[in-house]
Amino acid sequence: MTNNNSSQPATSGDTTVELPSANNSLATPSSESMDLVARQNTQDPEYYFEDGSIVILVETTLFRVHRSILIRGSSLFETMLTLPPSTGNTHPGDNAEGSSDDHPLTLHGETATQFRALLWSLYASPHETAALHNSRDIAQLLCIASVAHKYNFEGIESWSADLMVEIYNNIPFTYQFLPLLDYAILSDKARLRESVLGRLRRSVSSRSISLTRLILYADGKDHQAWKDLLGLSLYRYVIRGPRSWVADGTSLPKDKRTMLYVAFGKLLDIRMVESHGRIRARMPRAVGLSFKSSLSARRP
Repeated sequence: MTNNNSSQPATSGDTTVELPSANNSLATPSSESMDLVARQNTQDPEYYFEDGSIVILVETTLFRVHRSILIRGSSLFETMLTLPPSTGNTHPGDNAEGSSDDHPLTLHGETATQFRALLWSLYASPHETAALHNSRDIAQLLCIASVAHKYNFEGIESWSADLMVEIYNNIPFTYQFLPLLDYAILSDKARLRESVLGRLRRSVSSRSISLTRLILYADGKDHQAWKDLLGLSLYRYVIRGPRSWVADGTSLPKDKRTMLYVAFGKLLDIRMVESHGRIRARMPRAVGLSFKSSLSARRP
């Protein structure tokens, strides 16, 4: 099967993009299961070139691409693909990883869709890359940048990250901004991180984002940026009150709903204390003014 290479990158609308795992491990199936695995795998309709020099398996999809293109763009692939074959293999050309559909180089941690997006960026023509620029497809760019970061395609990552920064403030809010913050943190893109954080904070304050969706996404993340955003979201959600929570249904798990009621009770206590404090603070001034008025009335 050959590739016509004229298709545009697939878009995912407002579906949240899952970032690839940082695990760069490779795996070779056992000899007992190799035949079964081979029968389950399918050749990719776009990136299975007859003249390709290496077969790569991602999930159950086989990609046959050109080794030189991978090595040229990635220091990681350059290391992996230039290692000498195992000394225990008497016929390295026949059974080496990546030599055929039966002996593919297996990658883990990303989906076939994500790896296909990376290949698109490697094989795309200038006309196609310009079309992606004009489409402002943040989901596709995020997919490319994330996989490029994992496999050290520095040029591809820099191009896609810069393009995301360029178009980011000119597109409507989308839930792709959540994994975009993940990527900015992972890749240490400070400018992009602060820009995304600022927009997410404004979305929380203006109620233009589902707070329950944001709470569920941010919960359990370790980076301080996510913890701060989670705290802001919980506070904003608490002050909406129980009626808003009931209207949202059971989108939050039971432990989170219990926490909301506890926090709302504490917030009421704080407001009562503040209210009494303001009353007590006004009383001395009110008494003083009354006393001054009475003195003035008594003067001849």
